[in-house]
Amino acid sequence: MTLPRRRPVLLFFGVACYLQQAWAATLPTSEPTAKTSIDWGEMGYSGTIPTQFGHLTALTEMNIGSNQITGSVPTQLGQMTAMKTANNANSGFLATNDFGGSKIPTEIGMMTLFTSMGYGLYASKFGGTVPSQLGSLSMINKDFRLNNNEHTGTIPTQLGQLTGCTDSFFVSSNDFTDNPMPTQFGQLSNMAAYLGLVNAIFTGTLPTQIGNMVKMTSRFKVNSNVLSGTIPTQLGRLTKMFAKFDLGSNKFCEDVPTEVQALSSAV
Repeated sequence: MTLPRRRPVLLFFGVACYLQQAWAATLPTSEPTAKTSIDWGEMGYSGTIPTQFGHLTALTEMNIGSNQITGSVPTQLGQMTAMKTANNANSGFLATNDFGGSKIPTEIGMMTLFTSMGYGLYASKFGGTVPSQLGSLSMINKDFRLNNNEHTGTIPTQLGQLTGCTDSFFVSSNDFTDNPMPTQFGQLSNMAAYLGLVNAIFTGTLPTQIGNMVKMTSRFKVNSNVLSGTIPTQLGRLTKMFAKFDLGSNKFCEDVPTEVQALSSAV
């Protein structure tokens, strides 16, 4: 590991103050295997994730988010099966790095004890198809976010198994061109706020099963896709909605069902 450099930034009452710089810092390749927590977010790390991270099988929480990490995520991370939390809900785990269009390893789905993913896979320039194995993370509660990446292809129906999500489920700002929205999203019936399916370029019709999300109160956002056909009357079941119900910028038939018109106060 290259240690962070320091340089003086000011002289105050004769005392030199230093600002730590981590321009050349790379992630350590050797950590105690009994280590249970890593919190190295926003520390300016660059380079790739060492394959040796796979030896940290006692790790239950990890945050290496908001760095300048590149390359691909090593498959050996799948050996970290004790992982439970991203450590930092807003930028933890692998979020906001630059993996240059590489795929999320299927082995991440082996972390079946994960309960708090938060923004863990958000905005990291992951590409390719979303691995169906992420559906095995069925213990996740509250948040799951894959948005602001470069994913393509068909979104796996297995994501409908993440039924513990209540606060946010995001796959927005990816490129699922010419692929439909899975009907299995209707299984996310515990969702109460922030369904983010915006600008994912879904085509086809809006699944009627989405109307099963009867606990939704705000931020039901499926706008800016290429959805067509009729708006399902089943959306009228979302009677708890009070804000940010958005179906705009799609290609739906102009006739809005009476049942959905009743949600106009939530627009």
